[in-house]
Amino acid sequence: MASGFGTATHKCVIVQRGGEYDTDADKTDPSVTNPWKWSWLEFVPESGVRLGETFRKITKPGFALCILCNKEIKYGKRGRMSLVEHEGNDSHQSISKLRKENTLLEGKLISYFYFYIIT
Repeated sequence: MASGFGTATHKCVIVQRGGEYDTDADKTDPSVTNPWKWSWLEFVPESGVRLGETFRKITKPGFALCILCNKEIKYGKRGRMSLVEHEGNDSHQSISKLRKENTLLEGKLISYFYFYIIT
């Protein structure tokens, strides 16, 4: 397996609510004691970022994908708290901060190109 920032560590299928992969696999898997609830994605923890902006349900029972860190997060035992705790960990926060600091706003992008066209 490859590891590190920006590299895929696994192959997974993201589940869309009501889509063909939206099954009750969590409810029938004995290792999952706290099955997925779509309402978790609406929850806003202390960070102020709605869980739905960071996490995606995947076909692997008991796991969700953090699209920011590109990591599978196990929620099967502790449920939503596992997602909230991951969002609060130092590694996730570091990546989040990097993305915020290095994302150009639309106005900045236009100014950047305007500068090079004019000069």
